[in-house]
Amino acid sequence: MDWLLRPVNPNDLDAITRLNRLAFALTRSDAEVAQTWFPEGVVLPGRTRWAVVHPKRSTLVATYAELDLQICCLGQVLPAIGLSGVAVAPEWRGQGIAHWMLEESLGRAQRQKIPLMMLYPFQHGFYRRLGWAWVGQLWQYAIATVHLPQQSPRDSSASLTTQLGSIHPLREQDWAAIKQTYQQVALQKQGWLQRADWQWEQHRQTYHPLQAAGKAGWCYWQGDRLLGYLFVAFQERSDYGGQIVAIVQEWVAITPDAYRGLLYFLRGLKDKVPLIIWSTDASDPFPHLLQQQERVLPQGMERNLQGFYHRLGELGSGFMWRLVHLPTALTLRPIQPGASFRLKLCVEDAILGNQTLTVETYGDRLVLTDKPALATAKLTVEALTILYSGIRSWSDLIWTGEVGWSGDPGLVVQCDRAWRAPTPFCWDLF
Repeated sequence: MDWLLRPVNPNDLDAITRLNRLAFALTRSDAEVAQTWFPEGVVLPGRTRWAVVHPKRSTLVATYAELDLQICCLGQVLPAIGLSGVAVAPEWRGQGIAHWMLEESLGRAQRQKIPLMMLYPFQHGFYRRLGWAWVGQLWQYAIATVHLPQQSPRDSSASLTTQLGSIHPLREQDWAAIKQTYQQVALQKQGWLQRADWQWEQHRQTYHPLQAAGKAGWCYWQGDRLLGYLFVAFQERSDYGGQIVAIVQEWVAITPDAYRGLLYFLRGLKDKVPLIIWSTDASDPFPHLLQQQERVLPQGMERNLQGFYHRLGELGSGFMWRLVHLPTALTLRPIQPGASFRLKLCVEDAILGNQTLTVETYGDRLVLTDKPALATAKLTVEALTILYSGIRSWSDLIWTGEVGWSGDPGLVVQCDRAWRAPTPFCWDLF
């Protein structure tokens, strides 16, 4: 069938609301979905929402949104597209519409030379068939508040009190400093977003001191410098016996003092909040700083794993990336400087077409070249995306058979070193 894919217009609000309710919120009404998800309509800054129209009935049968993103990558900011809200009407599911929509989006992004696309999947396997790779991990710890690090007498000495600074509730005038602090940390990370004004406005509305219900923010100041902050949601959780739980939804710390200060502050809530849920990335020393490495368990969960191993945290499988325009992606990504080498990449891509490129190192970048390479790697675009993200190494993927390697084996170690990067992480959900 010759489906029509077009950008939505304000008159599509009712149809888009229905599609999203049937896909994501069956127990809610259209009015509730419209008020919660689309209070300002369906044509918004920083994103383009698309609709699939039935060629004969002119009705909307599917929708998704493309978000304009900027992804931080080792000090470099990569232009990217985020996909969100992929929804197909129940009566049209199983017809390949979602697959076709995503192919159209990928093709358009390739023509625009977009290096990278990102999404949070409903099923990782569905998107993997389209070349996407799971790269986003979330480590989460549900910890008794009394087991958080405690400020020691040494920290409380007169000489260190001023170093540790002070924490104050979020105020409206703090937002400019919060943006600056976030951006300073984000540029050092892999996967954090460089937020646009519309994304910051969403945060401001969520955590506004006078509007946020059950949510709060705190800022860590040292003199006139904001060095860290917390965004926290408070919930009464039936799975934890009706206790009030503090869920840390975003934290940023520039200095070790700020990091410790935020943890000390959370421990100070122990008399009112018995449980803290801390979300973080794989490199965070948080679990090592606890007074007891043991998770507070929801009702009915066993305490131990394999005998004497106590439950501590959970690993969440989250966002996926996909490389789109390979020449742009490969030449934009920073690498670790080292010995120079040339590598031929034979990339299989069932959606955008197979490609063969030869790259060589030039300082902290890769450049394309026509010179002969000393080794050849055969891999899928999914595998290349995994390597690009830094979540796994060349040695690892060669060992598991996900990358075929021929030529100089010594180049594998050089590739591992060059492409080394922190595990991707992102606070923003969409």
